Amino acid sequence: MLTGLVMTRTDSDEDGWDRASVKIDGMTLLARAKRLMQECQCERIQVTPVGAYEALEVMYQLMSTQQCKGGLLVVPVDMPLLTPSILKGLTEVGKLTGRPSSFHDKPLPAFLPVNQSVCAMVHQELANGRRGSVHSLFSRFGGIQLVCQQTSALHQIRHEQDWERLKPQHDNRLAPKHS
Repeated sequence: MLTGLVMTRTDSDEDGWDRASVKIDGMTLLARAKRLMQECQCERIQVTPVGAYEALEVMYQLMSTQQCKGGLLVVPVDMPLLTPSILKGLTEVGKLTGRPSSFHDKPLPAFLPVNQSVCAMVHQELANGRRGSVHSLFSRFGGIQLVCQQTSALHQIRHEQDWERLKPQHDNRLAPKHS
């Protein structure tokens, strides 16, 4: 059973801009992230208000209670160009190798297979008093970093101006293809 975890807080939330409720094409980023998870066959989707630095505790809780036996797919709420195919590819690599996977220089989105070694990694991090990020977990324990061919899909919107810069790429993806 694949479980999805949507992280709704980002490092720059102190500016007061609530990314989860930003609407794109009439749908909030939170609703869009949940839909992406459903399209990736997540049977359970959990939304958490923590950011990448607090995520390890939430991930360990899910893994240790056997709520995500098929793996854990973690996405931030603020990636409006993310696609199901990108997430499915990430998940496939993690499942095939049995190792955590993410994209080069991007800690999220990430896939964590739920097996004894990954659970032990996260538990060890927490037991050692580390409340590190997903990125630090991956670098310590040899997570696989993939190259994403659609790098713009991994851009996060931190401010309204970021969305204004990404919007033309979004509009081009939705435009009908002419033969």
